[in-house]
Amino acid sequence: MAHVLDILTDIALAHKPFTTAELVGLGMSKMTISRLVSEDRLQRPMRGIYRIPTEAEDPNFIWACIARAYPQAVVCLLSAAVHHGLTESMGGTNVVMIPHAFKGYDKWQIEGGAQFIRTRNQRDLQEGVDKIVVENTPVSITSPERTIVDLFRFSTYVNKTGRGFAIDPEGIQDAIGRYLDHPDLTPDTKALRAIANGYGVWDTLSIVIETTQSAKARLSAT
Repeated sequence: MAHVLDILTDIALAHKPFTTAELVGLGMSKMTISRLVSEDRLQRPMRGIYRIPTEAEDPNFIWACIARAYPQAVVCLLSAAVHHGLTESMGGTNVVMIPHAFKGYDKWQIEGGAQFIRTRNQRDLQEGVDKIVVENTPVSITSPERTIVDLFRFSTYVNKTGRGFAIDPEGIQDAIGRYLDHPDLTPDTKALRAIANGYGVWDTLSIVIETTQSAKARLSAT
């Protein structure tokens, strides 16, 4: 028992999620892991990932858990927009891109829920992707510019069928307006244009940006 308590102490001090393999490597049996979860001494926010909650819990701790399960995962769309202050939305379900070769967990299998976008395009997992640290774990997240582009290409401006995320025009215009006037961000229009060009949406996105800027200018003048 003392050995298990020592391991639990080490996990708590590390303040990060652990995989099943890591816990076994520390000396825990799978039976012991299951027992600790049933006793609420270990939390299993998703299959194969374990942690010990702390008082200073990061509200986005599930991103770190997903990153441990899928090292190539990228937090995106509304989840990234909330992080960057590009929307007043609370974000709802966590949205994450993963390689198409992997099958995402069902929402009910992840604490707080998550929606996985499987992609065959390596650009989705690399271009315009930043790194942040959540619970001592590197997490990939789309940059503000890439987030704007993603919101647009998943919006009803482009996604006419309304399937999937279908961000409405008001949502993307609001995000663009917040991006351009963000108090803590300097808009990188060169990067925004380069990423949008890479996805083939710059021509239409630039029109929406101009329209949004004109509307804001008219409102400021009244």
